[in-house]
Amino acid sequence: MNQKLIIALLAALGLILIDWILGILISLIQGKFSLQKLPSQLANMVLPYLGGSGIVVIFQGWAQQYVGSTTGGGSLPTISTGAAYAAISAVALKVLLDIWLKFSTLIGLTTATPVSPAPTPTYPGTVVPTAKS
Repeated sequence: MNQKLIIALLAALGLILIDWILGILISLIQGKFSLQKLPSQLANMVLPYLGGSGIVVIFQGWAQQYVGSTTGGGSLPTISTGAAYAAISAVALKVLLDIWLKFSTLIGLTTATPVSPAPTPTYPGTVVPTAKS
């Protein structure tokens, strides 16, 4: 398996853990910390990002070891290496943005919240429930 990919994956894990710790720190400062929410944060933030990148790295290792050795190289190991680096880079970039926003919140530059998924769009003809007055 490509050692540089393993190092990149470990670096992404380090960024994810820094982001997670900053989130805990902010929630402690704001008085919103809940020990019961830690496992769900781990399941929703750490595992999906690390798991997705890890699967791509494992696939790259398989492609390089088995496909590359039987075909004398080929494009699959090269493509899988690029995909692995792209996946890790995307995760790292997203987490770096979250770290910056959390750090900015800690030092008082902004009160912005970290990037979250966009809300589900509504389409013409759909009924959106409204609160009754």
